[in-house]
Amino acid sequence: MNEQKLRSLEISTINTVVTLSQVLQHYGVFDRFTHGWDSLVGPCPIHKGIDQTQFRISISKNCWYCFGDCQGGGNIIDFVAKMEGIKPIEAVSRMAEWFGLKSDGPSKPPLNIETKTAPASASSSALDGFSEAIGASTASITAPAICDSSVPQTKFPLGRIVATPHALSVIQNGDILRALQRHHIGDWGDVCEEDRQANDYALVEGTRLLSSYRSVGGTKFWIITEWDRSVTTILLPEDY
Repeated sequence: MNEQKLRSLEISTINTVVTLSQVLQHYGVFDRFTHGWDSLVGPCPIHKGIDQTQFRISISKNCWYCFGDCQGGGNIIDFVAKMEGIKPIEAVSRMAEWFGLKSDGPSKPPLNIETKTAPASASSSALDGFSEAIGASTASITAPAICDSSVPQTKFPLGRIVATPHALSVIQNGDILRALQRHHIGDWGDVCEEDRQANDYALVEGTRLLSSYRSVGGTKFWIITEWDRSVTTILLPEDY
């Protein structure tokens, strides 16, 4: 994978699909953090600090900042680079290996898919088994402006990302992840103007968000984020 392709992967995939929550889980330190509505707060994994409030993560921005010995912050790539003691471009390659990503799109979801019970708020017709694609507790703080300005800013936390077995069986992973990227930055896809306005209103008022997309093969599918931003579900209209 050459540097140009890695840079493309960094901007279009890593920063918008892989979350710092997932990376903390990879390092086995996620449980050390206190979870807020849109924040994670805990000891710094980089310099192995013990202060429970020195390291803060903005999940909606996918950025971090250490107020302890590091006295600095950055995006997810910067975090892995510091944890591993490698260059940022090498961190991209390492995460691509960890989470099964390629420069032209992920070959599989960032975490192994496991069957789980659907959220209580889901329609009963879709309760026959959801599959967890990405596990991510949400959280955030008002962090310094440390994100890469070339990456579109996300609008809200995705929470735990799940998909119906039906959707996973007919939609390619690349289509799902590209749609998640669009949903996450407020590109609502093929919804009518009324629904588009309702989504924009929901960003302010904290109500449910619904986007509509089509796969490369033309299959229509929805992405729904619950009002409390705890769960985002990928499903087909007939699953609802």
